[in-house]
Formats: sequence, C-alpha cells, structure tokens
Amino acid sequence: MADRACSNSSSSLRQLIWDFFQSMDTNHDGRVSFLEFTQFLQQNGYNRVNPNIINNLDTDGDRCLDFYEVLTFYYIVKTRSVWCDSCRANLHSLYFTCVECFDS
Repeated sequence: MADRACSNSSSSLRQLIWDFFQSMDTNHDGRVSFLEFTQFLQQNGYNRVNPNIINNLDTDGDRCLDFYEVLTFYYIVKTRSVWCDSCRANLHSLYFTCVECFDS
C-alpha cells in the first residue's frame, strides 16, 4: 500500500511511512483505532499532539484511521508541527496559538 500512495518517493521513504503506519496499527487489522492512536502518541513522545486530531484525520467517519489518513498525520508531524502552546489544538493556519487561548 505504501508503494501506491507514495509512488514518487524513494523506497526508503515508502518503507519509513509504512513502518510508521504499522507501529500504530498494533493489532494489524489495517486500521488505527482511537486507542491505538492515543497509545502511539504517548509512547512516542508526541505529547504536544491533541489526540482529538483523529477526528480531523478520519475523513471517512469510520472512527478509525486507514493508511491514507495516517499518511496525512505523518505529513503533518514531519513537515509542520504547529500546535497551540496552551491547549495543544492543531493550528490549521500560521498562528502559534488558537483564538480561545489567545484571548485568555
């Protein structure tokens, strides 16, 4: 699956992304549940990531992340680690705090 999703990437990058997905999918059912996602965040030092970002990543609404949804998360954490310093919400723009925390 990683080959098809990242066809323009090097084989080492495709393997890295596939390994990233498999490290989340601990029961190897091809999907990452909320529990698997939160455990992954805690175990791998992604303490600044709000686990509720899974709701934004879950584009098909099945309450789990498939490979492509995890690929989006991989892209976010590897290219733009922009989270509110106060509440840890993912910032979808170029701000360093969300509106709610900025006001307080």
